[in-house]
Amino acid sequence: MTAASSELARLLEGPLASRRRHPAWGYVISFLIAAGFALFLRAFVFEPFRIPSGSMIPTLQVGDYIYVNKFVYGLRIPFTSDPPRHFVMWSGPARGDVVVFIEPLHNSEDWIKRVIGLPGDTIRFRDRTVYYRPKGETEWKAVHNRKLDEPCSYMDRNEKLNEDWHPGRPCELYEERIGGRTWHVIYDLAPRNLPLDFPSEWEVPSHCVFVMGDNRDNSEDSRFLMKDGEPAPCVPLENIKGRAEFIWLSPGPDGQRWGRIFSGVK
Repeated sequence: MTAASSELARLLEGPLASRRRHPAWGYVISFLIAAGFALFLRAFVFEPFRIPSGSMIPTLQVGDYIYVNKFVYGLRIPFTSDPPRHFVMWSGPARGDVVVFIEPLHNSEDWIKRVIGLPGDTIRFRDRTVYYRPKGETEWKAVHNRKLDEPCSYMDRNEKLNEDWHPGRPCELYEERIGGRTWHVIYDLAPRNLPLDFPSEWEVPSHCVFVMGDNRDNSEDSRFLMKDGEPAPCVPLENIKGRAEFIWLSPGPDGQRWGRIFSGVK
């Protein structure tokens, strides 16, 4: 038995030793380690995302490439979407975070919006002002906003629909602030025509957040989500992939927008 084992080891040692000595074998091992590390980072830490539409203008422009921090809220099980799953969640998004999430009605695609309401909130949106009432409180609070006296126009397109660019849409620019966070939003000069029965107040379930786009008149968000004919503003916490951190490329209709590269997402 011992003799047979020794003979087998001798026969195998030659090819394996030769393979280990071959320079290409070291490159293969290095490549596999690097590829595995890159996959690990993409699955659990950072993931690139491209902005396909103008719903987050002016914060994010069509064509921006951003990095999403997937580790900030928890550890998500990769490649789960219907329903999404997490190993663990150690925190939830803060009011004002820009998040990438799996669209909640069909779990079919990724969306990006800004978190306005937290679990248990009641949300009102009237006269271009967002109000919120946290769970258990009786008083309403406002997301402070002010109109900026600056020229405002934007270029828009929806890449998912293969649209051409829509140049020079006139708008009005506002600054919003909550706590120590400040960002900009825009409104079209011509107000959006909404149905008479369109809700102006929403209850946020305990396991969800309420999201809005910064391009307030051109964003499909929690205000417009419907299920079985009823408002369904809920974006479940488990659907959230991560928080948008910074822009790393910004190709526009006239070339690269250099001033946006490596800028943080406010």
